[in-house]
Amino acid sequence: MENITVMPGDVVVAKEDTVCFVPPHLAEHCAFTGAVNYYRDAFSVERMRQMRYTSGEIDANWTEEIEKDFADWLSKQENVPFTPEDLAEYRRQRLW
Repeated sequence: MENITVMPGDVVVAKEDTVCFVPPHLAEHCAFTGAVNYYRDAFSVERMRQMRYTSGEIDANWTEEIEKDFADWLSKQENVPFTPEDLAEYRRQRLW
């Protein structure tokens, strides 16, 4: 096992045999990105099962039609931890 430096305020994320330490200045971004990806993945699986989109369409940059469908789908989900405005800002800032 390598030396691990944990600083005060680090956020600890653990699952099974993996532990990650997130510096506090990145914690909110990591949590937000994880939540968005969770909902995008759930939407993707549902739409592919419905044969509405192919895996190629889902794995590529989403068209405006798919983004709008996602936004509509998302508005019907309960307890989404971010707003449509948050999502729009995320889309403007993401690098991929």
